[in-house]
Amino acid sequence: LAAYGSGASRVSTETGARILNIDIGGGTTKLALLEGGRVLATAAVHVGGRLMVVDKDGRIGRLDPAGRAHARRAGFDWKLGDTVDDEQLDKVADVMAETLMAALRPDMPHDVAHLYLTDPLPDMSGIAGVMASGGVAEYIYGREARDFGDMGRRLGRAVRRKLDAGALPWPLLPA
Repeated sequence: LAAYGSGASRVSTETGARILNIDIGGGTTKLALLEGGRVLATAAVHVGGRLMVVDKDGRIGRLDPAGRAHARRAGFDWKLGDTVDDEQLDKVADVMAETLMAALRPDMPHDVAHLYLTDPLPDMSGIAGVMASGGVAEYIYGREARDFGDMGRRLGRAVRRKLDAGALPWPLLPA
């Protein structure tokens, strides 16, 4: 549904191109590979903007198991109620974004593969571009600036930096 809502299906229909829609939500990122307007395959990975939530005092009020795993990958052993700072949160967001980029490459490391909730996409050859959708996409495309106490803003900005730096071989298309 996200691939239709983002316009990925329409672009794929109009151009005949293979498009990867990356829908980054609160707890997961859903992937849809489209060609000729049809969804060929889908997958889901545990990367999302609400895997951890921090209150105004910097205290962790929500920490999903996947959020804790991302924090560990960034070098932190966080627990619910711990106090964190902006620099630490930015580092976790950067690791989450890098994890997502790694999950989309054929040489995906084993410690990233286990974050998939489904099988990975089977054939990612011939992709002409990617589109982003979901709440975090608002930050990827620069349409939202507010911080809601979760990782959404940080994650979206980190994903955009990675895309702009060429972390994936495909261009970011406007949604």
